[in-house]
Amino acid sequence: MPANTENRERQEMTGKIDKDGHLWINRAGTLIKQQCRSAYEDTWDYCGHECPLFEEPYKNGQWYDDKSDSIKDNYDLAICKKTLHFDEFTDERGGQGE
Repeated sequence: MPANTENRERQEMTGKIDKDGHLWINRAGTLIKQQCRSAYEDTWDYCGHECPLFEEPYKNGQWYDDKSDSIKDNYDLAICKKTLHFDEFTDERGGQGE
């Protein structure tokens, strides 16, 4: 576990897969298109569904949102080196993960 993580307040994780299959993650209030750091040694490419290590997002439970007083779905997305856990997730490719 990284240093000083046990006492940190949990932050909501939001993201999406755009219509072209690229992964975007909300960082400091702005959606950022994620670049792959693993696929190529000398070039950068975007993280997306064209990679064989990019799995389909799936619903993994629910959580209560105090701000909106509602229950929301959690989504997981396994990529090459880890599984990302999203509190809000949109799949713009055509209905999966919404």
